[in-house]
Amino acid sequence: MKAIKKCLMWILCISTISLAQLNPHMPPSSNFDFSAWKLQTLDTSYYFTEALASKLTAGYVSRFFYTDSLDGALVLKTPANGKTTADAVHPRVELRQTAAGANWFLTDTTEHYLTAECKVVTVVPDTPKLVIGQIHGSDKKSQILKLLWTGTKNGMCTIKAQFKANDSEKKDDNVVIAKGLSLGDLISYAITMKSGTITVTVNGKSCSHTYTTEYFGEKDKYYFKAGNYLQCSGPDPNVCGLVKFYKLSLRPHSAVK
Repeated sequence: MKAIKKCLMWILCISTISLAQLNPHMPPSSNFDFSAWKLQTLDTSYYFTEALASKLTAGYVSRFFYTDSLDGALVLKTPANGKTTADAVHPRVELRQTAAGANWFLTDTTEHYLTAECKVVTVVPDTPKLVIGQIHGSDKKSQILKLLWTGTKNGMCTIKAQFKANDSEKKDDNVVIAKGLSLGDLISYAITMKSGTITVTVNGKSCSHTYTTEYFGEKDKYYFKAGNYLQCSGPDPNVCGLVKFYKLSLRPHSAVK
């Protein structure tokens, strides 16, 4: 029994140390490196706007992008009534990679990484779906990967890797990569892409999908996105999705301190 108690105390201590690395009294830029990102978000009138890396690193905060006052997490809050980008039908508060290898070609032999730890805290009850990570491009149907959270019930939520099928129709091909989740669970994920092959790992479980230039061409340029992209819209500004990030990096997990 003493050994069990010591083990539990050690786990609690390690968890506390990990969270203590994030300062709850500082803006997100004090806890995260945004030099390779821009933020796609909403202004005070709920219209779509962007904050470039220079603004983020200068300490940008808003009602939709801020530091959690208790654990220091980066909070991304997306209201259902938010206005959208020109090519989207749902609102988002989402980081878009702009540097550090962004805009690579399908045939690029360099391995590109996105690693993160986050929690989905709140979803829209009627349509409890939101995207916490993506690989995106500029062509039509170029969202070749969406990491999609679905569900509200304890122990019954899932995360799907939503790929585009490698054929002329490019329909969504969903792979359930994590299940048995609840709102507030810690999610550790990694997304890599090299030579057209995407590998997704969520809480230790992985799946892969390979794209070819036959169907996806050679000219589109790809980049990572991470955050809170709702898969629904509505009139009520108080109905929202809320995601908290504890780690976010364009390096492998093993390289993130």
